[in-house]
Amino acid sequence: MANDIAFEVLSIPPIGHLTEQKKDFSRLEAIIAPRITLDYSDAFGTKYENISASAFLKMSSHPKRLGGLVDCIHLIGSSKFKRTGPNSVTGYHQIRTEYKRWKTMDKKEVEATGQGLAMMLHFYEKIDGKWKLAGTKPTGRMSEFNFENIFKDSDVAKL
Repeated sequence: MANDIAFEVLSIPPIGHLTEQKKDFSRLEAIIAPRITLDYSDAFGTKYENISASAFLKMSSHPKRLGGLVDCIHLIGSSKFKRTGPNSVTGYHQIRTEYKRWKTMDKKEVEATGQGLAMMLHFYEKIDGKWKLAGTKPTGRMSEFNFENIFKDSDVAKL
């Protein structure tokens, strides 16, 4: 169900001492819908509607994003779900996030850190009998450290 998808998407990829593990983007690929909307208007001032799953995976795994210098973890606090249609559900998740941007790929020196509290909206659709993540919208409550430097030089439109 949608709760299982929330766990999967918010636990990819690992951070900290776990960064030696391979980031498993196949887990992400297995749970996303064929088309996805990323509404980062509150967080980064951008919104990408109806992008393909392959474009989303390419963006997420790019070396300037989660596929390289940036590691993150999302911890889910409390969640609730609202059925919005026969094949759609919206999930509301309280999350705490931590991001690290490393100076180099050897990941020995941190360039920037960011932590935040947010309400993460996930939009789920039932496709061919299986629930898939069809969209996400983080709404920040507060952040600390130099969060604005985490995704520097990684304009999604240019990736």
